[in-house]
Amino acid sequence: MGAYTDAMIKGWQKQAGIKPASAEYAELLRQISETAFELIKDFHSDSRIPAAAYELIKVIELERSGIRDGDGYWHGGDVIGHVRGDMVEICKEIAPSPEYYPNERGVAVLKMLELLAKWPDFDFDGVDEKYKPKRLGGKLEESLPF
Repeated sequence: MGAYTDAMIKGWQKQAGIKPASAEYAELLRQISETAFELIKDFHSDSRIPAAAYELIKVIELERSGIRDGDGYWHGGDVIGHVRGDMVEICKEIAPSPEYYPNERGVAVLKMLELLAKWPDFDFDGVDEKYKPKRLGGKLEESLPF
């Protein structure tokens, strides 16, 4: 886009209170989204996985843009926690084991669990380190709640 268009968009975002995801947070969301697409492709015959993955992708796009529920904030229940929790539960059910998933499908499930464990409820860019959750950047074993 041109400089004028970029400036107009930034002005509108500032006026509306919309803050797009920081580079690090946007990259994490992109990785989760790509892994969700892999799961849709790999598990298309199991309707639970594509349905949860599509919901995850929708929330990711609203979170990455900063629009959320239209004014820069999520309203009502814990939107991110809800879709993240649904995907974690499904992935835990089908967690790969060598006898059931000796191929790439199992790798995508484990990758999704690891990425979801890193996803905070909001962008922690600029927040003091002592207030950031330990799971942000933590290892899978240390961060998963199960």
